[in-house]
Amino acid sequence: MSRFRIIEEDKATEEVKDIYKTIRHELSFGFIPNLFKSMAISPTVLRGNWEKVKFTFLSGIVPRTIKEMICVAVSAANRNNYCLKTHLHGLSMMGVDEKILQGLPRGNLDELPLPERTKIIIKFALKVTLEPTAVTDKDFSELRDEGLTEEEILEIVSTANLINLLNIYADLAGVDLDAV
Repeated sequence: MSRFRIIEEDKATEEVKDIYKTIRHELSFGFIPNLFKSMAISPTVLRGNWEKVKFTFLSGIVPRTIKEMICVAVSAANRNNYCLKTHLHGLSMMGVDEKILQGLPRGNLDELPLPERTKIIIKFALKVTLEPTAVTDKDFSELRDEGLTEEEILEIVSTANLINLLNIYADLAGVDLDAV
C-alpha cells in the first residue's frame, strides 16, 4: 500500500496534468506509472524526478533497450518488484525476446541471447549498484575494450545510479504495482 497519496490525472492540478501529459507522451508506456503519481503531491519533486528520468533513461547515446535491461537487472538484484515489473513491461513493449524477459531478472546473463557487449554493460551496471567501491580501472578498461566511449560509460553509471535510487524510493514509498 502506497505511503503517499496517488494523484490520478482527473484529480491533479493543471501543473501536474501538464507533467503527466509529457510523461505519457515521452515514456510511451501507455499509462502514468504509480511511481510518478505518488510524487505528484509535490509538483516540484515530480518535475525534478521526471526530468532526471527523461534525461537519463530516454536521452543520450546508449540505446533505451539497454538502459531498460539495466533497470530490470538492477531492480531484480535489489529485489524491487515495482521497478522490475515496470521495466519488464517497457522491454516487452519494445519487442524484446521472451527468453531475455524471463532470464534477465534471474541474472542468467551468460545464457541469454544477447551480444557480449550488452552482457558486459549489464554486469558493470550491477557491480556499480551492488559493489560500487569494488569497481576498478580494469572494469572501465573492459568497457573501453568493447568500444564504449566515456560518454556511454557515464550514461551506464548514471542509469544504474538512478534506477537504484528509484528502487529505494519505490520500496520506501510502498508504491503499488501499476495495472497493466
